[in-house]
Amino acid sequence: MSAAEKPQTIQQKKKKLEFLDRASSPSQRDWLGVVSIASFCCQLTVLFAMFLLYGSISRLASKPVPTLVQLSDGSSFSAAPMDATERSNAAIVRFVSQSLHALLTWDGTLPPYSPEEQINRKRDPGIEIAGGGKIATAAWQACFVLSEDFREEFRRALSKMTPGGVFNGSVKVIFILTDLSEPVKIDGGKWKIRVVSYLNVLNTSDAMSEVVPFNKEVFVRSVPPPNYPLEADGIVKAIHSIRASGLEIYAIRDLNLENLK
Repeated sequence: MSAAEKPQTIQQKKKKLEFLDRASSPSQRDWLGVVSIASFCCQLTVLFAMFLLYGSISRLASKPVPTLVQLSDGSSFSAAPMDATERSNAAIVRFVSQSLHALLTWDGTLPPYSPEEQINRKRDPGIEIAGGGKIATAAWQACFVLSEDFREEFRRALSKMTPGGVFNGSVKVIFILTDLSEPVKIDGGKWKIRVVSYLNVLNTSDAMSEVVPFNKEVFVRSVPPPNYPLEADGIVKAIHSIRASGLEIYAIRDLNLENLK
């Protein structure tokens, strides 16, 4: 090796080891290379994560839609996917029928909250309503199927309909449903349903009865069902059970029977 070539070789080695030399700071080109490699690695990681996510979604999409729901108490029922504000016609019809039976049947006894109370039914003293009058305890409890802005108004109307003999055991009132139409959707999460029925007012002393027509148009809307407290009992449990359907009645008006076909 000539004397001229030795300095050139030493200079090339210095250039190769320049990045490893702690005394010298990396050049802008070196940092650009590091950033490019790091960015490429991040993109590979994101791409790999997307493949994993796609595989998970594909497996989830291929699974059958669950149709059985099991409650915390062990009971089960079939379910179908639908929007949170939607309710099936069968659910609406059942809700209206059960609600009206609970609101308008007064047998003069307190609602039972235990097997013992079911056997030994106690006389219902009734619940006083603001503005005068009183209604059956079971009816007061059932009023929680009504919207909050309609509840007190309906309770006042019930107090005018309730015979005083209900609270001394001389009169019983039974709600009789004769016809219930299919729900008609009037807006998102709102329906109306026609009810043809009557109240059978029975005098227990002479077995005579009076028939009071109750023909109405009932307006129903969907609401979020409340969280059910497992430790609840008595009237609290009963109220939560009433609201568990995710529906409420927000208006009731007289039905014109001439419009029925």
